[in-house]
Amino acid sequence: RETIDIDQVADSWEEVVDITGSLLLNAGAIWPSYIEAIKDIISLYGPYMVVAPGAALLHAGPEMGAKRLAVSMVVLKEPVAFGHDTLDPVNIAIAFSSVDHYSHVQTVFDIMRFIEKEENRSGLLKAASKDEILDVFKSRHDNRLK
Repeated sequence: RETIDIDQVADSWEEVVDITGSLLLNAGAIWPSYIEAIKDIISLYGPYMVVAPGAALLHAGPEMGAKRLAVSMVVLKEPVAFGHDTLDPVNIAIAFSSVDHYSHVQTVFDIMRFIEKEENRSGLLKAASKDEILDVFKSRHDNRLK
């Protein structure tokens, strides 16, 4: 709950990284260097972290300042361009930190499987509270287990 925020406002993709990263930082999951590492990676490799229409999965390597496994999510009031040719603009930003290669790959896989589904993205965008955001994740997880 403390790593979710809705109706956030950002003027640039860098601000989106700062907002999602600060949620992880405030939860004690990362060092400040992790936020800068995400920005450096996007600057170097481009907007490959935009992984679905309107959704970005922000992350850096475990060695770049992660303290523990954690996920943050921000729903933006107005979408922000990251520079992706087909999936911009972004209105859902999910960031995560992981402390080892296995949990990093598994987290990417799990989040990608969730965020690639339009109904999941739509549910997150319609949510009016943190509780409703959590309900979207829980209902999709519960349906997967059936």
